[in-house]
Amino acid sequence: FFYEKILYFFKKNLKKKNVNYFFSNLIYHDSKLNIKRVWKYPILNASQLNYKKIPHPTLFVNRKIIKDLGYYDTNYSISSDIDYLLRLTKLKKNFIYFNKFSIFMKTGGLSTNPFFLLKKFIQDIKILFKYFSFIFFIELLLKVIVKIPDFFYTNSFIEKKLKLNYKKLNQKNKIL
Repeated sequence: FFYEKILYFFKKNLKKKNVNYFFSNLIYHDSKLNIKRVWKYPILNASQLNYKKIPHPTLFVNRKIIKDLGYYDTNYSISSDIDYLLRLTKLKKNFIYFNKFSIFMKTGGLSTNPFFLLKKFIQDIKILFKYFSFIFFIELLLKVIVKIPDFFYTNSFIEKKLKLNYKKLNQKNKIL
């Protein structure tokens, strides 16, 4: 975790009756701890919320709405997060956007692996067609465009803190 008190914040806020889910900002880094992507879309009100703005690794969902929402659809082995977030945002439930970096994670995984790009693309099309019908191609294009600035975000403060947190974590977990 990038923000040390994030689990406390999540636990405290999930107990509130009117909060159904919350999410925060995310940093992707490479194996040398260089920032590769910063997923940060400040959301000031519910009208600005859409599935493209929620960093799914930072998402915490209250159990009480999972009954209405359901689980991730495992038929989409790579793009199930898109389907889940589309269902979540369509529910129009109360949420909290915590404008802090809570998670830092190493890049990689199936969705960014070149060997699985075609499979991911096909799954994205199926999901977007299900929700947007024949204008799915516009949504697919927007999904790509909205991510472009994320890869050009540079902030030496964040990078220094990331490296410091990582070193502290490694020092705590060293086996003597």
